[in-house]
Amino acid sequence: MSFKSTFLCILFLCPTLLFGQLTDEQVLKMIQTGSETKLVTENSRMIQDGFFYQAEMIADKLISLNPTSPNYNYRKGYLVLKVRKDANQAIPFLEVAITKIDANFDMYSSNEKSAPTDALFHLAECYHLNENIAKARETYQQFINTSRSKSELIEVAQLRLIQLDQLALLKQAPVKIVLNNMGTKFNSQYAEFSPVVSLDGSAIFFTSQRPWENGETEL
Repeated sequence: MSFKSTFLCILFLCPTLLFGQLTDEQVLKMIQTGSETKLVTENSRMIQDGFFYQAEMIADKLISLNPTSPNYNYRKGYLVLKVRKDANQAIPFLEVAITKIDANFDMYSSNEKSAPTDALFHLAECYHLNENIAKARETYQQFINTSRSKSELIEVAQLRLIQLDQLALLKQAPVKIVLNNMGTKFNSQYAEFSPVVSLDGSAIFFTSQRPWENGETEL
């Protein structure tokens, strides 16, 4: 088979590989006119492809169709956590999600009523972010006990349990920290992030979104 014919096969059999991202207008039209099956399929694809903003638009519609669905509440809670890192807003959705979990969760089925066991991990993550040590520890452990042994998140959950133990110790003996402004060479009106200190401690490297001097750029 030639390259040209192979390309045509991919184009006709897997169009989403080339044209997977929709505009917001197309997503809104789909929300208004698409079937529940279509919305579940597209929401699942967008989550897997990392189009979280548009996936949340569809998740909101799915929630409106069935507000008590563990499946749909899981999608919404997961996306809130991914898009905005808002644990407080994600918790109510994920708490509904874990009322019915299934290790055999079918992400692409509109008939799926349950949430995956990963809902437990993400709920524990929310508790962890809120420093609710007892609930986070309990929910991470529940995830480890119920998840499939091949899940990559099990190792992460085990590490998080160790972190919670350290957090509990730190809260028993808090350390006072004073933040000092290091001056305009480091702090500006623009974003500065990802600092790295050299091994000998004599230099610090960081990323900044500052404009070039005199509006010039270097290629």
